[in-house]
Amino acid sequence: MSDVGSEVIRLGDVRADFDHVDGFLFLSSVNWSELRQRMFEASLGAHSRPVIIANADLAAVQGWRIVLVERDGLFAGHDVTTYCNRSGFYPDWHLNQI
Repeated sequence: MSDVGSEVIRLGDVRADFDHVDGFLFLSSVNWSELRQRMFEASLGAHSRPVIIANADLAAVQGWRIVLVERDGLFAGHDVTTYCNRSGFYPDWHLNQI
């Protein structure tokens, strides 16, 4: 995580850590839990801070609106309409890249 350019702590199951940070950077949802989601929402509700989602796939995991990144990642160079029709997911927003 040295390439982030700021002090970084990996959040666990301690609410005080959520309250301590200046912002949130999501790179993966591998170890994310319902408890951490509740702590995140409560902490962010108590004190607004920047939230950066560096992996667009994470938005779908949390049940937020759908964002489709068309020129980066899996869909780069493909007609996304076919994938949308096959999956039944239609994005609320289209982005060329993050």
